[in-house]
Amino acid sequence: MSMGSKGHFKLAVSNLRHNRMRSLLTILGITIGITSIILVIAIGEGIKRQVQTNNAFLGNDIITVQPSQSGNPLQPSLTALTQTDAQAIAKLGQVSTVVPLAAVSGTVSAPDSKPMETMVIAAGDDVGDIFGPLVEYGDFSGADTGESSVAVIGTTVAARIFGEQVPLGREFRLRGQHFIVQGVLKDVGASTLSPAANLNNAIIIPFKTGQKITNANLPVYQILVRIKDREQMANAVAAINDTVLAKHGNQADFTVLGPGDSASGNDKTITTITYAIAAIAAISLLVGGIGVMNVMWVSVTERMQEIGIRKAVGATNRQILTQFIVEATVVSVAGGVAGVAVAYAIEGIVLLFSDFKMPISWPVPLIAFFVTLVLGLLFGTAPALKASRKDPIEALRNA
Repeated sequence: MSMGSKGHFKLAVSNLRHNRMRSLLTILGITIGITSIILVIAIGEGIKRQVQTNNAFLGNDIITVQPSQSGNPLQPSLTALTQTDAQAIAKLGQVSTVVPLAAVSGTVSAPDSKPMETMVIAAGDDVGDIFGPLVEYGDFSGADTGESSVAVIGTTVAARIFGEQVPLGREFRLRGQHFIVQGVLKDVGASTLSPAANLNNAIIIPFKTGQKITNANLPVYQILVRIKDREQMANAVAAINDTVLAKHGNQADFTVLGPGDSASGNDKTITTITYAIAAIAAISLLVGGIGVMNVMWVSVTERMQEIGIRKAVGATNRQILTQFIVEATVVSVAGGVAGVAVAYAIEGIVLLFSDFKMPISWPVPLIAFFVTLVLGLLFGTAPALKASRKDPIEALRNA
């Protein structure tokens, strides 16, 4: 008795339809595993791209100084930078602009709106030189008159506090200080993984005003430095590092980052977390593979009579082995194809209802599909070997 690959496939589909519910549940297990792995990797890639996009406005001539432990940017330090650090950096020959940034806590209130907590950034006088291109309406010009001060706000703040897109000239209060909206930032996206990426939900005020309303208790969390010559980036980073190190008594409780350094550090962290979670998600795929093996063991037990008859009429061990391996592979591949399809569907739904992009790179589904083939062969081999080695008389007797 001979049967080609097409015949094996048709018989496999027929047998799987005969046990439809069991087959569907097994396919579902594979589907969940494949979908989980693809989506976890896609989400990690999406977060990395978002962080890179949000950091892009800084440009390739900006150096960032921020507190850290032992110079490691991924380990923030409780020790803050100071305005003195910024003043020392500004004296360096390679530097053109220095902007210290400090966080101010407090509740923002405006007429006819509910008070709200939001991120308030006190920025140095030259903030317009770095953040200026991000302003869509108005600008950073204006001065603190004593009775009132100016502020530039993000798009989310504009909508939540004032209920309009361009509330130029509108007023609000923070810590008893009266502010007038001087500008509105562009929609720059949002990410909790980037220090400068929550600008949609931020209010930027003058550094001197921040000092006044906090009684000069204004710890600097970041210093942005624009240099004169991009070709001298490495020398500028070294000079800034030496300058701040001297100010901190040779304590490396800060880090100096050139363009892309911060994103690179975040990328490594995100990649590590992504693949760790993907490895955990792979456990569900392994469970799905075990489900395939279980189904095939049950199938072999239930089809003793079929195996006996086929071997009695001339089917070889190899043909029986091939038949059951094909069945296991069909189940695994069906689950793999469904998993890839579901992953792409979820990607489309997320993109439809949010701005977050989680790109699925083509190698990932391809590898996932290959994994399902391996699963079919791996977990289907043992039951298939059992079926192929059955003596026809014993198979008919035990049927």
